[in-house]
Amino acid sequence: MLPRPRAAPRVGEGIKTGALPQAVKKLMDTVKPEAACFGLHEGVRSCWIVLDLDDSSPS
Repeated sequence: MLPRPRAAPRVGEGIKTGALPQAVKKLMDTVKPEAACFGLHEGVRSCWIVLDLDDSSPS
């Protein structure tokens, strides 16, 4: 898991204007995750994204 720094106050503005949902949709369309969960972590809006990464190590 890669922790992301706490969200800036502009996230609330992005929710109100609709910019954040558009950005999340663009991210999901780009990375095509296996699963994504949204909720609170330590009282902060959070997202966990599960990706199926190809093994890039040499055989």
